[in-house]
Amino acid sequence: MVLNHKLIFQLLLLFALGAFQEMQHFQQFGFFLLGCLLYFSISLLFYCCKTKKQQQLVALGLLVSLVVFGTFCSQLFYYLVPMTLGGYWVDFALFDRFPWLTFCLAGVPFFIFKDSFLLIASYSLVSLLTFFVLYLEENIQTLTLQLRDYQLNQKQANQRKEQHVSQQQQQLLQLETHNQLAHLFHDEIGHSLTGALIQMEAAKKTMRGNPNQSEHLLNNAIAITKEGVEQIRLVLKQLKPPQESLGIQRLKGDLIAFSTDYAIQTSLQFSGDLTAISPVMWHVFSQNLKEALTNCLKYAEASRIEVELAVYHKFVRLEIKDNGIGTKDFQASLGLTGMEERTAQLGGTLLVVGHPHFTVTTLIPLSTHENSHI
Repeated sequence: MVLNHKLIFQLLLLFALGAFQEMQHFQQFGFFLLGCLLYFSISLLFYCCKTKKQQQLVALGLLVSLVVFGTFCSQLFYYLVPMTLGGYWVDFALFDRFPWLTFCLAGVPFFIFKDSFLLIASYSLVSLLTFFVLYLEENIQTLTLQLRDYQLNQKQANQRKEQHVSQQQQQLLQLETHNQLAHLFHDEIGHSLTGALIQMEAAKKTMRGNPNQSEHLLNNAIAITKEGVEQIRLVLKQLKPPQESLGIQRLKGDLIAFSTDYAIQTSLQFSGDLTAISPVMWHVFSQNLKEALTNCLKYAEASRIEVELAVYHKFVRLEIKDNGIGTKDFQASLGLTGMEERTAQLGGTLLVVGHPHFTVTTLIPLSTHENSHI
């Protein structure tokens, strides 16, 4: 049950019981108020416990305090028995195996109130109200979890749909590119090579009878062939995407695949002159990103990962941070060691911060890698 809801209900119930106690026995109201404060303090202690065993001890203390306060202070404390059983004890293994035990213990105050019909009736009303509130809260929690699962499934479905649409667009773009290449090679390069072939065949026929004419035809064929080769080079240069575009798309692809597979939100931001990043640096950034994503999945328990790539005047920074649990004490794993080695080969530095969240930063200088290639 949600902490705020349970404590608010307890406060309202204690306030109502306190008002009733003040009207009935004004002289004992101070002791009653002290008992209420002690009970509420023990209830708060329940949420400070980190283990199930500690919670069981605190829940037992709540029941014992109700018995003590109900016996020596006011029987109105027994009205809190249903809330204590249903709100603090019902999740433990004993009550999971024997659910009827909750109702049996909640029925004990009926024997204590057997001489007063008013107390029996009011206790019955409080018990029904308490179990109704607990039942309603459990249903709300179930519906909330179902809604979260539905939203997560919808988000994953939308991501798969977007990925499918993106793949179709890429396939269409590839088909258009292939079609454009076919026309280009047929209309321009094909004609050039055909012309060169015709010139060479003519030169072959005139080689013995007219050497000068044959030489002229061969020179034309060579010029046409050079022009065709230059056209091929220009076409390939136009088709080849820039290195910075390939590098960014590689990082985006890794993040999209990771987010789709593991339902963890990811984001990528970049700034500066990306053309200054060499191919070997892109390779190191991609490998470090994959390793950082793997570590986040294993240890961080994060729901979001943010990646930032920034190009400065003398160095490039790749920062990967999550919103997970983090840790102050961590040991370098084989993955982190590999990241450090890859970064050090380029004269860079790897910085790892574990608190409050994991942050992995790769710093690589620009000066020695401006003309590097894989």
